Amino acid sequence: MKHDALIAQDGLPPKLRFWAVVTVGLAIFMTVIDQMIVNVALPTIGAELHEPPSATVWIVNAYQVAIMLPLLPLASAGDIFGYRRVYLAGLALFGLASLGCALASSIEMLVLMRVIQGLGAAGVMSVNMALVRFIHPINRLGYGIGINAVIIAVSAAAGPTLASFILAIGSWPWLFAVKVPIAFLAFGVGLYVLPKTPRASHPFDVVSGLLSAVASFSSAARLRCPYRFCRSTSCACRSSRFPWAPRSVRFCRRRSPSSRSRSTCRRSAIPRSTRDS
Repeated sequence: MKHDALIAQDGLPPKLRFWAVVTVGLAIFMTVIDQMIVNVALPTIGAELHEPPSATVWIVNAYQVAIMLPLLPLASAGDIFGYRRVYLAGLALFGLASLGCALASSIEMLVLMRVIQGLGAAGVMSVNMALVRFIHPINRLGYGIGINAVIIAVSAAAGPTLASFILAIGSWPWLFAVKVPIAFLAFGVGLYVLPKTPRASHPFDVVSGLLSAVASFSSAARLRCPYRFCRSTSCACRSSRFPWAPRSVRFCRRRSPSSRSRSTCRRSAIPRSTRDS
Protein backbone atom coordinates (compact mmCIF):
# COMPACT_ATOMS: atom_id res chain seq x y z
CA MET A 1 0.00 0.00 0.00
CA LYS A 2 2.80 2.39 0.79
CA HIS A 3 4.43 1.71 -2.58
CA ASP A 4 1.11 2.35 -4.36
CA ALA A 5 0.72 5.67 -2.54
CA LEU A 6 4.18 6.77 -3.63
CA ILE A 7 3.40 5.91 -7.25
CA ALA A 8 0.12 7.81 -7.05
CA GLN A 9 1.94 10.93 -5.86
CA ASP A 10 4.67 10.58 -8.46
CA GLY A 11 4.59 12.82 -11.52
CA LEU A 12 2.42 15.88 -12.15
CA PRO A 13 -1.37 16.06 -11.78
CA PRO A 14 -3.21 15.21 -15.01
CA LYS A 15 -4.03 18.81 -16.01
CA LEU A 16 -0.52 20.10 -15.42
CA ARG A 17 0.89 16.96 -17.00
CA PHE A 18 -0.91 17.69 -20.28
CA TRP A 19 0.54 21.19 -20.56
CA ALA A 20 3.99 19.99 -19.52
CA VAL A 21 3.90 17.39 -22.31
CA VAL A 22 2.84 20.12 -24.77
CA THR A 23 5.71 22.35 -23.65
CA VAL A 24 8.31 19.59 -23.91
CA GLY A 25 6.87 18.47 -27.25
CA LEU A 26 7.06 21.96 -28.77
CA ALA A 27 10.65 22.42 -27.67
CA ILE A 28 11.76 19.03 -28.99
CA PHE A 29 9.86 19.59 -32.23
CA MET A 30 11.66 22.91 -32.86
CA THR A 31 15.16 21.70 -32.00
CA VAL A 32 14.90 18.56 -34.13
CA ILE A 33 13.17 20.14 -37.11
CA ASP A 34 15.73 22.95 -37.13
CA GLN A 35 18.36 20.44 -38.20
CA MET A 36 16.27 19.38 -41.20
CA ILE A 37 14.73 22.54 -42.64
CA VAL A 38 18.03 24.38 -43.10
CA ASN A 39 19.41 21.62 -45.33
CA VAL A 40 16.69 22.31 -47.88
CA ALA A 41 17.29 26.07 -47.74
CA LEU A 42 21.09 26.06 -48.19
CA PRO A 43 21.00 26.77 -51.97
CA THR A 44 18.51 29.60 -51.42
CA ILE A 45 20.52 31.12 -48.58
CA GLY A 46 23.74 30.88 -50.57
CA ALA A 47 22.18 32.57 -53.59
CA GLU A 48 20.73 35.46 -51.58
CA LEU A 49 23.89 36.01 -49.52
CA HIS A 50 26.15 35.42 -52.58
CA GLU A 51 28.12 32.70 -50.83
CA PRO A 52 29.52 29.41 -52.23
CA PRO A 53 28.35 26.02 -50.94
CA SER A 54 31.64 25.59 -49.05
CA ALA A 55 30.62 28.52 -46.82
CA THR A 56 26.89 27.88 -46.48
CA VAL A 57 27.47 24.32 -45.29
CA TRP A 58 28.71 25.81 -42.01
CA ILE A 59 25.16 26.97 -41.32
CA VAL A 60 24.38 23.30 -40.71
CA ASN A 61 27.74 22.25 -39.26
CA ALA A 62 27.83 25.04 -36.67
CA TYR A 63 24.44 24.06 -35.28
CA GLN A 64 25.26 20.36 -35.05
CA VAL A 65 28.68 20.87 -33.46
CA ALA A 66 27.27 23.40 -30.98
CA ILE A 67 24.69 20.82 -29.89
CA MET A 68 27.18 18.01 -29.52
CA LEU A 69 29.91 19.78 -27.49
CA PRO A 70 27.96 20.84 -24.35
CA LEU A 71 25.43 18.01 -24.30
CA LEU A 72 26.95 15.98 -21.45
CA PRO A 73 28.13 18.98 -19.39
CA LEU A 74 24.64 20.50 -19.55
CA ALA A 75 23.09 17.22 -18.46
CA SER A 76 25.36 17.29 -15.42
CA ALA A 77 24.48 20.95 -14.80
CA GLY A 78 20.80 20.01 -14.85
CA ASP A 79 21.43 17.41 -12.19
CA ILE A 80 23.06 20.06 -9.99
CA PHE A 81 21.07 23.25 -10.69
CA GLY A 82 17.75 21.67 -11.66
CA TYR A 83 16.51 20.25 -14.95
CA ARG A 84 13.80 22.88 -15.17
CA ARG A 85 16.29 25.76 -15.05
CA VAL A 86 18.58 24.30 -17.69
CA TYR A 87 15.62 23.46 -19.91
CA LEU A 88 14.04 26.91 -19.74
CA ALA A 89 17.39 28.67 -20.16
CA GLY A 90 18.12 26.60 -23.27
CA LEU A 91 14.64 27.29 -24.65
CA ALA A 92 14.98 31.05 -24.14
CA LEU A 93 18.45 31.06 -25.72
CA PHE A 94 17.11 29.07 -28.67
CA GLY A 95 14.30 31.58 -29.22
CA LEU A 96 16.61 34.60 -29.07
CA ALA A 97 19.12 32.97 -31.41
CA SER A 98 16.32 32.10 -33.85
CA LEU A 99 15.43 35.81 -33.96
CA GLY A 100 19.10 36.61 -34.56
CA CYS A 101 19.22 34.10 -37.44
CA ALA A 102 16.17 35.71 -39.03
CA LEU A 103 17.79 39.16 -38.82
CA ALA A 104 21.27 38.07 -39.98
CA SER A 105 22.52 39.88 -43.06
CA SER A 106 25.82 38.03 -43.60
CA ILE A 107 27.04 34.46 -43.53
CA GLU A 108 29.33 35.18 -40.57
CA MET A 109 26.50 36.56 -38.45
CA LEU A 110 24.22 33.69 -39.46
CA VAL A 111 26.80 31.07 -38.48
CA LEU A 112 27.40 32.83 -35.14
CA MET A 113 23.67 32.84 -34.40
CA ARG A 114 23.48 29.17 -35.37
CA VAL A 115 26.19 28.38 -32.81
CA ILE A 116 24.18 30.16 -30.10
CA GLN A 117 21.04 28.42 -31.31
CA GLY A 118 22.80 25.07 -31.04
CA LEU A 119 23.83 25.82 -27.45
CA GLY A 120 20.20 26.54 -26.61
CA ALA A 121 19.07 23.35 -28.31
CA ALA A 122 21.67 21.41 -26.31
CA GLY A 123 20.12 22.75 -23.11
CA VAL A 124 16.75 21.40 -24.22
CA MET A 125 18.00 18.02 -25.43
CA SER A 126 20.34 17.32 -22.52
CA VAL A 127 17.62 17.26 -19.84
CA ASN A 128 14.59 16.36 -21.92
CA MET A 129 14.32 12.71 -20.85
CA ALA A 130 15.07 13.60 -17.23
CA LEU A 131 12.08 15.97 -17.22
CA VAL A 132 9.90 13.26 -18.74
CA ARG A 133 10.69 11.11 -15.71
CA PHE A 134 9.29 13.78 -13.35
CA ILE A 135 6.31 14.71 -15.54
CA HIS A 136 4.85 11.22 -15.82
CA PRO A 137 4.23 8.72 -13.02
CA ILE A 138 6.54 5.75 -12.85
CA ASN A 139 3.87 3.38 -14.14
CA ARG A 140 3.39 5.61 -17.24
CA LEU A 141 7.02 6.38 -17.94
CA GLY A 142 7.07 4.24 -21.08
CA TYR A 143 4.08 6.20 -22.36
CA GLY A 144 5.98 9.48 -21.91
CA ILE A 145 9.09 8.15 -23.65
CA GLY A 146 6.93 6.92 -26.52
CA ILE A 147 5.39 10.38 -26.97
CA ASN A 148 8.87 11.89 -27.21
CA ALA A 149 9.97 9.28 -29.73
CA VAL A 150 6.94 9.97 -31.94
CA ILE A 151 7.56 13.74 -31.81
CA ILE A 152 11.21 13.28 -32.81
CA ALA A 153 10.31 10.97 -35.70
CA VAL A 154 7.56 13.27 -36.99
CA SER A 155 9.85 16.30 -36.72
CA ALA A 156 12.61 14.63 -38.73
CA ALA A 157 10.18 13.48 -41.41
CA ALA A 158 8.26 16.75 -41.68
CA GLY A 159 11.31 19.01 -41.80
CA PRO A 160 11.98 19.06 -45.57
CA THR A 161 8.28 19.39 -46.42
CA LEU A 162 7.78 22.25 -43.98
CA ALA A 163 10.89 24.01 -45.27
CA SER A 164 9.69 23.74 -48.87
CA PHE A 165 6.29 25.15 -47.88
CA ILE A 166 7.83 28.15 -46.09
CA LEU A 167 10.24 28.88 -48.95
CA ALA A 168 7.35 28.69 -51.43
CA ILE A 169 5.49 31.54 -49.72
CA GLY A 170 8.31 33.52 -48.10
CA SER A 171 12.04 34.13 -47.91
CA TRP A 172 14.58 32.07 -45.97
CA PRO A 173 14.58 34.24 -42.77
CA TRP A 174 11.06 32.98 -42.12
CA LEU A 175 12.52 29.53 -41.53
CA PHE A 176 13.90 30.92 -38.28
CA ALA A 177 11.32 33.62 -37.54
CA VAL A 178 8.41 31.18 -37.26
CA LYS A 179 10.11 29.46 -34.31
CA VAL A 180 10.47 32.63 -32.22
CA PRO A 181 6.84 32.94 -30.98
CA ILE A 182 6.61 29.17 -30.50
CA ALA A 183 9.77 29.14 -28.38
CA PHE A 184 8.60 31.94 -26.11
CA LEU A 185 5.11 30.48 -25.85
CA ALA A 186 6.62 27.18 -24.69
CA PHE A 187 8.90 29.12 -22.33
CA GLY A 188 5.98 30.99 -20.76
CA VAL A 189 3.92 27.84 -20.27
CA GLY A 190 6.94 25.93 -18.98
CA LEU A 191 7.50 28.49 -16.21
CA TYR A 192 4.22 27.43 -14.64
CA VAL A 193 3.87 23.74 -15.43
CA LEU A 194 7.35 22.15 -15.53
CA PRO A 195 8.18 20.35 -12.27
CA LYS A 196 10.93 21.42 -9.90
CA THR A 197 13.27 18.49 -9.51
CA PRO A 198 15.65 17.48 -6.67
CA ARG A 199 19.20 18.76 -6.98
CA ALA A 200 22.45 16.94 -6.43
CA SER A 201 24.76 18.15 -3.67
CA HIS A 202 28.06 17.61 -5.48
CA PRO A 203 29.69 20.54 -7.33
CA PHE A 204 29.98 20.80 -11.09
CA ASP A 205 33.10 19.07 -12.41
CA VAL A 206 34.60 21.70 -14.71
CA VAL A 207 37.55 19.53 -15.79
CA SER A 208 35.31 16.65 -16.84
CA GLY A 209 33.03 19.05 -18.71
CA LEU A 210 35.94 20.51 -20.66
CA LEU A 211 37.34 17.07 -21.44
CA SER A 212 33.92 15.94 -22.69
CA ALA A 213 33.68 18.97 -24.98
CA VAL A 214 37.23 18.43 -26.29
CA ALA A 215 36.54 14.75 -26.96
CA SER A 216 33.34 15.60 -28.84
CA PHE A 217 35.11 18.25 -30.90
CA SER A 218 37.94 15.84 -31.68
CA SER A 219 35.43 13.34 -33.02
CA ALA A 220 33.88 16.01 -35.26
CA ALA A 221 37.30 17.19 -36.43
CA ARG A 222 38.25 13.78 -37.80
CA LEU A 223 36.71 14.68 -41.13
CA ARG A 224 38.90 14.11 -44.15
CA CYS A 225 39.65 16.26 -47.15
CA PRO A 226 37.36 15.22 -50.05
CA TYR A 227 40.35 15.31 -52.42
CA ARG A 228 42.58 13.16 -50.24
CA PHE A 229 43.40 10.89 -53.19
CA CYS A 230 45.19 13.76 -54.93
CA ARG A 231 48.93 13.72 -54.26
CA SER A 232 49.93 16.40 -56.74
CA THR A 233 50.42 20.10 -56.06
CA SER A 234 47.19 21.02 -57.84
CA CYS A 235 45.09 20.37 -54.71
CA ALA A 236 45.62 21.76 -51.25
CA CYS A 237 43.53 22.17 -48.15
CA ARG A 238 43.07 25.89 -47.77
CA SER A 239 41.39 27.81 -45.03
CA SER A 240 37.89 29.01 -45.80
CA ARG A 241 36.40 32.27 -44.63
CA PHE A 242 36.17 30.64 -41.21
CA PRO A 243 39.80 30.52 -39.98
CA TRP A 244 38.78 28.95 -36.68
CA ALA A 245 37.91 25.71 -38.47
CA PRO A 246 40.50 22.98 -37.70
CA ARG A 247 42.82 22.04 -40.51
CA SER A 248 41.20 18.64 -40.96
CA VAL A 249 37.83 20.20 -41.76
CA ARG A 250 38.95 23.13 -43.87
CA PHE A 251 37.63 23.14 -47.36
CA CYS A 252 39.76 21.61 -50.09
CA ARG A 253 40.07 23.72 -53.22
CA ARG A 254 42.14 23.42 -56.36
CA ARG A 255 44.97 25.86 -56.81
CA SER A 256 44.85 25.87 -60.54
CA PRO A 257 41.79 25.42 -62.76
CA SER A 258 43.92 24.30 -65.69
CA SER A 259 43.11 21.07 -67.46
CA ARG A 260 46.58 19.72 -66.70
CA SER A 261 45.97 20.02 -62.95
CA ARG A 262 42.59 18.33 -63.18
CA SER A 263 44.10 15.56 -65.28
CA THR A 264 46.84 14.99 -62.70
CA CYS A 265 44.27 14.66 -59.93
CA ARG A 266 42.19 12.23 -61.90
CA ARG A 267 45.20 10.11 -62.82
CA SER A 268 46.35 9.95 -59.19
CA ALA A 269 43.04 8.35 -58.22
CA ILE A 270 43.47 5.53 -60.76
CA PRO A 271 45.55 2.49 -59.75
CA ARG A 272 48.90 2.24 -61.56
CA SER A 273 48.07 -1.18 -63.07
CA THR A 274 44.92 0.23 -64.64
CA ARG A 275 46.72 3.26 -66.06
CA ASP A 276 49.49 1.13 -67.57
CA SER A 277 47.01 -1.14 -69.31
